[in-house]
Amino acid sequence: EINILDDQIFKLSFPSFAPDDKEILYSDLNNGDDIIIKQGLNADKISGTTDFTGLIADATWAVWFAVGERDLVALNDLEEHLELNVFPNPFNESLTLRFAAEKSGEAQVELLDVLGRQLYTRRLDVYAGANEIQLPDLDLGVGTYTLRLVMEEASAARQVVRVR
Repeated sequence: EINILDDQIFKLSFPSFAPDDKEILYSDLNNGDDIIIKQGLNADKISGTTDFTGLIADATWAVWFAVGERDLVALNDLEEHLELNVFPNPFNESLTLRFAAEKSGEAQVELLDVLGRQLYTRRLDVYAGANEIQLPDLDLGVGTYTLRLVMEEASAARQVVRVR
């Protein structure tokens, strides 16, 4: 329970975030009746906006449903259609990526730390069929990283480990 400034007490349920993280659903009391509330989220994805709507009366549990997996560090929810091989893994200097693309186009290679911060990014041209890309020696500490390859209609991610 939380106490709001005007001494109203609200009992909040477990929140359910929208697939795009722009809104949240939760149960609340409205004049003693259970109700589902939909509220917008600010850019920090934690604090709510003043824009909210009561959706369903006499309801106590709110859940968004979405199909598929969710990558918490992804910018887009893309299906994985790339067979991506990254070697050597673990690595101590450079990495090599091998993959087959269905069609020619642009791609982006990203390396993220465990907090999702982007440490390296590179745009490149890929060709239909087999592709091999050598990443330079990156000034990274020992640890686990996520290497992501994003193309127009497909993406793939692999965990890589840096050793000395």
